[in-house]
Amino acid sequence: MALSGSFIRNPIPDSNFGLYCTWTGVQSAVGNYTDITLKTYLRVYNISVGTRSASTTIDGKSSSYVAPSLSRSGASSWTDLLLNTRTGRVSHNADGSKSVTLSSYYAANLTYSGTYVASITASGSFVLDAIDRTAPAVTLQTSDITG
Repeated sequence: MALSGSFIRNPIPDSNFGLYCTWTGVQSAVGNYTDITLKTYLRVYNISVGTRSASTTIDGKSSSYVAPSLSRSGASSWTDLLLNTRTGRVSHNADGSKSVTLSSYYAANLTYSGTYVASITASGSFVLDAIDRTAPAVTLQTSDITG
């Protein structure tokens, strides 16, 4: 069970290039839900591309966006360039349990290290921390009751 995690999709074998995603969750016991913030990065060495269509999906609810232009040259190491941050509310089951699937899509349409990459989809499934649905114990004492 978790309230954070990550997943990656590398479309080119033996390369770090790909779509890298991290997520965190904040729970509400009263509302029986988790607000999940999903961040999507493009892991690159050097790159120069214009805007691209992209989307994120949190528990089946998809949201499209335009990923920004990216430019990085002369690099000496891999880096993660932020494409998007999105927060979505995920309702838990009546017993407080919940499994969630997260995914990100990037319409790459580029050639990287000599390999054409049309698009990249990264996804992961996670079991969220259960939310306690038992009622709290309440103790009530009375004394000196008069008519």
